[in-house]
Amino acid sequence: MVLWRVMEQRNNLKFFYKLGKSVGESHTMLKHVYGDDAVTLRTVYAWFKKFSDGRESVEDEHRNGGTDLKQPGSWFSLHDNA
Repeated sequence: MVLWRVMEQRNNLKFFYKLGKSVGESHTMLKHVYGDDAVTLRTVYAWFKKFSDGRESVEDEHRNGGTDLKQPGSWFSLHDNA
Protein backbone atom coordinates (compact mmCIF):
# COMPACT_ATOMS: atom_id res chain seq x y z
CA MET A 1 0.00 0.00 0.00
CA VAL A 2 1.21 3.50 -0.82
CA LEU A 3 2.48 5.54 2.15
CA TRP A 4 0.19 8.51 1.51
CA ARG A 5 -2.83 6.19 1.59
CA VAL A 6 -1.71 4.68 4.90
CA MET A 7 -1.25 8.14 6.39
CA GLU A 8 -4.63 9.24 5.06
CA GLN A 9 -6.30 6.27 6.75
CA ARG A 10 -4.46 6.92 10.02
CA ASN A 11 -5.74 10.50 9.98
CA ASN A 12 -9.23 9.18 9.32
CA LEU A 13 -8.88 6.79 12.26
CA LYS A 14 -7.89 9.66 14.53
CA PHE A 15 -10.94 11.60 13.34
CA PHE A 16 -13.25 8.59 13.91
CA TYR A 17 -11.75 8.03 17.38
CA LYS A 18 -12.32 11.66 18.36
CA LEU A 19 -15.91 11.42 17.11
CA GLY A 20 -16.46 8.46 19.44
CA LYS A 21 -16.91 5.91 16.66
CA SER A 22 -16.29 2.26 17.52
CA VAL A 23 -13.47 0.20 16.05
CA GLY A 24 -16.00 -1.80 14.02
CA GLU A 25 -17.76 1.29 12.66
CA SER A 26 -14.44 2.85 11.76
CA HIS A 27 -13.21 -0.25 9.94
CA THR A 28 -16.50 -0.53 8.04
CA MET A 29 -16.21 3.08 6.88
CA LEU A 30 -12.62 2.56 5.75
CA LYS A 31 -13.63 -0.59 3.85
CA HIS A 32 -16.46 1.34 2.20
CA VAL A 33 -14.07 4.06 0.98
CA TYR A 34 -10.82 2.14 0.35
CA GLY A 35 -12.11 -1.35 -0.42
CA ASP A 36 -9.32 -3.93 -0.42
CA ASP A 37 -6.77 -1.18 0.30
CA ALA A 38 -8.28 -0.48 3.73
CA VAL A 39 -6.14 -1.22 6.76
CA THR A 40 -7.02 -4.37 8.67
CA LEU A 41 -9.34 -4.54 11.66
CA ARG A 42 -6.31 -5.43 13.79
CA THR A 43 -4.63 -2.19 12.66
CA VAL A 44 -7.73 -0.17 13.58
CA TYR A 45 -7.69 -1.75 17.07
CA ALA A 46 -3.98 -0.95 17.43
CA TRP A 47 -4.42 2.72 16.49
CA PHE A 48 -7.47 3.15 18.74
CA LYS A 49 -5.39 1.75 21.61
CA LYS A 50 -2.61 4.26 20.84
CA PHE A 51 -5.10 7.13 20.77
CA SER A 52 -6.72 5.97 24.03
CA ASP A 53 -3.23 5.95 25.59
CA GLY A 54 -2.92 9.65 24.69
CA ARG A 55 -1.05 9.48 21.42
CA GLU A 56 -1.79 12.34 19.02
CA SER A 57 0.68 11.73 16.19
CA VAL A 58 -0.18 9.40 13.32
CA GLU A 59 3.45 9.29 12.17
CA ASP A 60 5.56 6.17 12.65
CA GLU A 61 7.73 6.28 15.74
CA HIS A 62 11.48 6.15 15.26
CA ARG A 63 12.92 2.69 15.95
CA ASN A 64 16.45 2.18 17.22
CA GLY A 65 18.72 -0.46 15.77
CA GLY A 66 17.88 -0.11 12.10
CA THR A 67 20.44 0.64 9.43
CA ASP A 68 20.58 4.28 8.41
CA LEU A 69 21.06 3.96 4.66
CA LYS A 70 22.26 7.55 4.38
CA GLN A 71 25.24 7.10 6.70
CA PRO A 72 28.76 6.91 5.24
CA GLY A 73 29.62 3.30 4.53
CA SER A 74 26.05 2.25 3.82
CA TRP A 75 25.18 0.32 0.69
CA PHE A 76 23.71 3.43 -0.97
CA SER A 77 26.69 5.65 -0.25
CA LEU A 78 29.06 2.93 -1.46
CA HIS A 79 27.15 2.39 -4.69
CA ASP A 80 26.08 5.97 -5.50
CA ASN A 81 29.26 6.63 -7.43
CA ALA A 82 29.40 3.26 -9.16
